[in-house]
Amino acid sequence: MKKLLLASLISGAVLLSACDDKSAETVKQQTQQIAELTEQLKQAQENQAIIPNNEDIFVRKERFMVKDEGAKEASDRAVGVTVRTQATNYPWLNKLLFDYLAAQVSDESDIEPNTKPKKIETPEQLIKALEKIYAEGVKMVKEEGAFGYDYLSTINFVSQRHNIATFYNDYYVYGGGAHGLGNNEYIVVDLAAQKRLTVQDLFNKEQLEKIKEILWQQNVDTRGKEDAESFMPKADFYVSENFYLDGSGVHFLYDHYVLGPYAEGQPELTIYWSQLVLDKLIDPKWSPMIFTENDYH
Repeated sequence: MKKLLLASLISGAVLLSACDDKSAETVKQQTQQIAELTEQLKQAQENQAIIPNNEDIFVRKERFMVKDEGAKEASDRAVGVTVRTQATNYPWLNKLLFDYLAAQVSDESDIEPNTKPKKIETPEQLIKALEKIYAEGVKMVKEEGAFGYDYLSTINFVSQRHNIATFYNDYYVYGGGAHGLGNNEYIVVDLAAQKRLTVQDLFNKEQLEKIKEILWQQNVDTRGKEDAESFMPKADFYVSENFYLDGSGVHFLYDHYVLGPYAEGQPELTIYWSQLVLDKLIDPKWSPMIFTENDYH
């Protein structure tokens, strides 16, 4: 409603200035009013709440009775591919999320050896690539003895606070082994800048070096220096690009096997707002005041 009112006022001001013979001062005032209303309209658009809805891109599941060579009986095995995104009221955001999934699927669908993944740019290309993944899963189960195949990649909405929207990608692939491999990756979006945030947006080069040292020390304190070094030497340690912000601070997630055994899941290291602010470790515009425990859901 506010956006419609502002737009109407802008249109009215433009018509008045065009149709009436106004003095220079009046025209100047109207021009200023138009600029102010335009800025208010821009702010209203930027602060518009996201309306997310699950949107299935590809969902296919089948079960097969497969009898391996030498087996007395056939066994029940499943093949499934599920890819889901969030359809929002921001077209550019929908494109950003689509591109994320498309880049992920491009790598997975490149089945032929020594070939460069083809960039996926349209929904039709994405579906075709997923059909290829599904067909390969069926082949693995029916012809190669895999106990099952599952490919899952879904984008889920977490929260919005002012111009910061947070999503996460639930990713999992199982190819018939002892267990599948998967991870959760966060997608933190600046709605005003219309881009996905990186650690370089939050921290400058000097701050990043200090952040890395703090995170490494947390890792050592958690598992001991010997265990920490056995999985990743300090010289190879890095600040993860998989992060999210909430009322307590900035959280960094690492993939399985990077800092610890698979059973540990994805290790998470956190730097709290108190330290980030007091030690001036973050750009002041990322004020902890916009992330409070009571309203971050």
